Amino acid sequence: MLRIIVFEFPLTQAELGESLGLTPVHTNYAYQKLRREGLVTLDKKRLTIHDWERLKTFSQFDPLYLNCQNLP
Repeated sequence: MLRIIVFEFPLTQAELGESLGLTPVHTNYAYQKLRREGLVTLDKKRLTIHDWERLKTFSQFDPLYLNCQNLP
């Protein structure tokens, strides 16, 4: 099932990059790659994720790393 997510995204690429520790050039490169793959678009400070499952696969997202059960 295709899951489309749309939300307000007020950050500039420079602000996003700074918060992630990336250069503006690398941030733009990553966004352009996601856009070319048809995964996301950003228009008028509104971010659309066109296919959540495909984005997770493309980015090799592993939700298990968020699980803190192995912490001392």
